[in-house]
Amino acid sequence: MANFPVDPRPHMPKGFSLVEAPLRPPLGHEVSVIGCYSLYNKDLAIVRLEPKVHKDDFGPLATELRKFFSEIHQARVSEIQPCPFGEAFVRFGSPLEREHFLGPVFAFGSYQMTVIKHDEAENARVFYLDREAWVMLVGFPEDLRNPMVITKSVSTFGILVYWHNSENLTRVVVKVYLNDEGKIPDSVKVNAGAPYKGRSWTVPVFVLKKNGVTVVPDEEVYVIEGPFHPMPFQPPRWTGPTNPARSNATPVDSQADNLMDIEADGNRAPTVGRQGNQVVAAFEPVDENVVLQEMLFWSCPARPCCC
Repeated sequence: MANFPVDPRPHMPKGFSLVEAPLRPPLGHEVSVIGCYSLYNKDLAIVRLEPKVHKDDFGPLATELRKFFSEIHQARVSEIQPCPFGEAFVRFGSPLEREHFLGPVFAFGSYQMTVIKHDEAENARVFYLDREAWVMLVGFPEDLRNPMVITKSVSTFGILVYWHNSENLTRVVVKVYLNDEGKIPDSVKVNAGAPYKGRSWTVPVFVLKKNGVTVVPDEEVYVIEGPFHPMPFQPPRWTGPTNPARSNATPVDSQADNLMDIEADGNRAPTVGRQGNQVVAAFEPVDENVVLQEMLFWSCPARPCCC
């Protein structure tokens, strides 16, 4: 927030007058409207004079400014308007013509003239968008689900980066950039309507995830020897997936587990069991004659049938 003096009276429309502010503490409102934006007014500047000139004398001042820029410096000027942060807004014919007047101090009769960019007056400040968050708005009005309204709904605490537009009627999920996580409210009141009665909806706000914005590394030192992008060392070849671990879900007394764990040397693999609170494993020898007799029994067509 920037604090500076300003006189609104010279800039009011004809027929209007200021309404006195109520007796209350100063009230400010913060709105985050957009992320990246285009600079459409690179040809617009603010002219400042020292000492200052009364706003009632803007007419003759504008005439002399036009002569100064057009006749003395052969610069094209398309418009001159009153400015609350200086003597006048001046729109030049191109950004290049504006650039010619930025920086130096010019003699303008008995005045000292400086020219600044239109968006670098005393009301401009810098803030850092170093945080990002995923936020869920629950119960957002279905008839108001559009990018413009959702942008306004989160504008009091962050800049809308992404709206996950889905068919879910319960929630609205958005990603926002912000500079202070403490500004995320518990709820947002959405107002809509026309006189004399509108309607409001209170929308609870829940943070799903928050973290810092990834900072890109600084530029590296210029390489004067060797290639800019050397070939990296080759990693080892892929060895395939690892063998699956023994499942803890298999019961200890499962016969399927024991039948599958016969080693190549004729012995069983370790049989897992418990003694108290400890898991133990023991090897059990396999009688080859017994195994052979069982195989002959089940392969014989004259075996007893249970049917």
